[in-house]
Amino acid sequence: MVYNEIGQNKIQQSRLNEKKMSFVIRSDLLLLSVFCWSGICNGAPASVDDFYLGTEKVSRDDAVVLCQERSMELVSIQDSEKNEAIYELLKKHDINYPVWTSGYQSSNGSIWTWLNGGEFKYFNWGPGEPNSARGNESCLEVFKKNTEVLWNDQPCEDKRGFICEKVQNECETELVSVSVNENVCSISASEPNIPAKKFYLSTQKATYAQALKSCSDMFMQLAELRNEEENNALYKVMHGIATTPYWTAGHRNPGGSWEWLNNEPITYFNWRAGEPNSASNVGACLEVFVSDKTLLWNDQICSDERFFVCQKVDPVVQIAVKGKLTLPSGSGNNQEKDCSVVVKNL
Repeated sequence: MVYNEIGQNKIQQSRLNEKKMSFVIRSDLLLLSVFCWSGICNGAPASVDDFYLGTEKVSRDDAVVLCQERSMELVSIQDSEKNEAIYELLKKHDINYPVWTSGYQSSNGSIWTWLNGGEFKYFNWGPGEPNSARGNESCLEVFKKNTEVLWNDQPCEDKRGFICEKVQNECETELVSVSVNENVCSISASEPNIPAKKFYLSTQKATYAQALKSCSDMFMQLAELRNEEENNALYKVMHGIATTPYWTAGHRNPGGSWEWLNNEPITYFNWRAGEPNSASNVGACLEVFVSDKTLLWNDQICSDERFFVCQKVDPVVQIAVKGKLTLPSGSGNNQEKDCSVVVKNL
């Protein structure tokens, strides 16, 4: 299905390149990781207020970045209720052109998934769709027709509007303790029984250096698999979807040792038999691929083009301290301190 583009707007390149954040830590501020986002919970009914409608026409990957800039994510449609909520949004703003969602097709063209790797369990394709009419229609757009929203596969580089949504919680968590260390308040939360990392599989191939930049542009980084649990978690995302190798953040330094980003040594490995072989000192970057029931590693020339895996870094919050706070029993510090806590999502 092909649509006429009317009044396309260009994104200022500087907006897409604003990917680095600077933080200042003072005695009354604290930055720390948390395990769940503020937002809407999976399974909760969606409403128009949960969405942001982007009317500028952009590619699908640019839409991912623009949603990230708003501390949101490109919309996923898990059920008919969500699809109906999006219809109401488009109807409210009288939008009669297609908009991007986070849906994309695996590299082998067999499975459709959402941004977090979850497979489609609900569909509302338009008649005859998906048909990959132009041969490379790997991303999912939706459009309003009559009294419903229909789905269509479309090339990812085409320009469309887009819909962001509040980041969805995958768990229910509560604040369990607060501790005070001089003028800094630390906060901890009960950790959900899910992997802390979320993986994003690219829809286009790139060199290792290009993959680094692409992940950074989307406020993510190339994936690091620090242990067997994380290797297995990525295997579950890639299994049945990815049939070719994908870049990770691993690379070999001039001394011959393997490192993640920031020169951190790799201590867990899952090499394919006979790897790394690094013939003539050529292979210097780490790719992974699905093999039977595991994810195996291979060294590869960094200038080769591969799909790649980005990981979403745990959200970081800022704690401002002012006033009086009584710590709960069992927090490790039961005395009163002159501080209160205000939590802001960065």
